[in-house]
Amino acid sequence: MIITGTIDQVFPRFYYKDGKKINYYELLVSYNFYNGINQILLLAKDFDHRNSNNKEQLYSFNFDIASKYVNGKLTTDFYLQSYKKIANDSENKLIVIRTYFEKIDFEVLKKEEVKNRKKVFGKFTSIHKNQPALYCYFWEDNHFLVDINKVSKIQLNCRSLPYKDKYISNVEVWRTMENDNFLGSII
Repeated sequence: MIITGTIDQVFPRFYYKDGKKINYYELLVSYNFYNGINQILLLAKDFDHRNSNNKEQLYSFNFDIASKYVNGKLTTDFYLQSYKKIANDSENKLIVIRTYFEKIDFEVLKKEEVKNRKKVFGKFTSIHKNQPALYCYFWEDNHFLVDINKVSKIQLNCRSLPYKDKYISNVEVWRTMENDNFLGSII
């Protein structure tokens, strides 16, 4: 998955595993997703703090999604794989969003009614054997979805929303796709 965005905040974090302290970072990143701004919380093993000083600097972020569906609950984390600065030498910057998933199979795990709409939780099996299954949700009345069983590519809306003192990450199927020349918005 690839997005282009700016770094809002960097949070140093740690946890203990087998008595050993493990340090990591949470990067809160803003990016354009069509006509709105999304925030996404990326987890990183290592990060250079000097890169977070300029709030206007654009970066390209390459990340993976780890999702689980356990006991009727969907959990998602986004893991930063790499990032790079984008030169600020152009007035019109192309904001790239490559957050599609290529599926071979789809399974409905649960449907629930939320404010008179049907929210569908599903499991998507990747066409790539080494890629884990993706657990996410979509709204049954989403007009951007064609028959989800007939199309192999799905465009994902990856975001993290504030909740009390933390962020909850989720993945929503935003539309189905038939080709991969699919870019985000230009600002």
